[in-house]
Amino acid sequence: MASTKGQSKALGDSELLLRLERMAARDLADDVAGMSDKEVATALRSEGADPDAIGARGASFMNALLDRRSGEAPPWKASAAARGEAAREAAKKAPKVASSGLPRSELLARIEAARKDSRLGATVAAAFRSRTAAESSDKELASLVDELAELTAIAEAATRTAPATSPKAQKAKPKKKTKKR
Repeated sequence: MASTKGQSKALGDSELLLRLERMAARDLADDVAGMSDKEVATALRSEGADPDAIGARGASFMNALLDRRSGEAPPWKASAAARGEAAREAAKKAPKVASSGLPRSELLARIEAARKDSRLGATVAAAFRSRTAAESSDKELASLVDELAELTAIAEAATRTAPATSPKAQKAKPKKKTKKR
């Protein structure tokens, strides 16, 4: 049957059957959700099933899942925790200038250097989205320089503690070199 704009297309037999089966499954799930355990067991027995065996299989399945879950943590978690700890330590050790009394010109020079750093440029831009550096106090500039120093230290620590290659790269097969003719 051809359909034209504005008319619905008739469902094929297989699509109609699939939709009816889904509706029946949802209705059954709604019915079972409202039943007590005894009612579910009685309904299963009436269909020729053994509710105790089904319950035991379900419990065994869940116990296996819980055992797997409570076992050893995936390797990436230890690596991520180590990188996080290295980042926190690096941030603590970053040089602080807020209380050192650096002249405004030096603060502005450090901020300008950070603006040109690809890792920090967006942070500097965000810091001055509502006000310019000229409108900021020396204390605000010193605080920003401290934050930028922490971010730089974290980025450098991340570079030092990052795995040499990602898990995907480790699994990837090297490409064969082909000779040009």
